[in-house]
Amino acid sequence: MFLRNGSATLKKLLDQLESLAQYLARNTQPLADDAFGKAVDVMASWKKKAIFGFARGGMKLMDQIVSSLSEEELNQIARV
Repeated sequence: MFLRNGSATLKKLLDQLESLAQYLARNTQPLADDAFGKAVDVMASWKKKAIFGFARGGMKLMDQIVSSLSEEELNQIARV
């Protein structure tokens, strides 16, 4: 008796979870699509403005500074 009632309750719970998953998929997909499209547009704008190239150059510059100066020397420069 308990197993029969327990399995019916479990089936109801699984049905509700499946329904919730379908609801979330239906209602969040458009939001996700919009967010992805916006991200692509922003990145295209950054590429057009050469922000990625600037960032790469900045990272190379920082790598050179960090590898050629000690922490004390960097602190001295920062105080100026």
